[in-house]
Amino acid sequence: MQRWEEAGELHLQEGRTLMAADAFLEAKTPGANLRARDVVVNALSEQITFGRIPTLVDPGIQHIRRLLDQLKVLGLADDIADEVSVAF
Repeated sequence: MQRWEEAGELHLQEGRTLMAADAFLEAKTPGANLRARDVVVNALSEQITFGRIPTLVDPGIQHIRRLLDQLKVLGLADDIADEVSVAF
């Protein structure tokens, strides 16, 4: 496991979900990219709770949108299109 992947797992263990996704994307391996995708989906569900409407100015949502843009470039956003459409 590369250092970026290890850092991503550590961030997850410590509850820093979005930082974990950043670290996984920095690893630039197919497995780490898929892990980042899964983490972003989990982050969406954490940010979008029942009774709470996310706004585009919310820093967490802005970070997720940046991560989604990176996943699109990697061709991984199509797999999570349904989850993303619910959020935005």
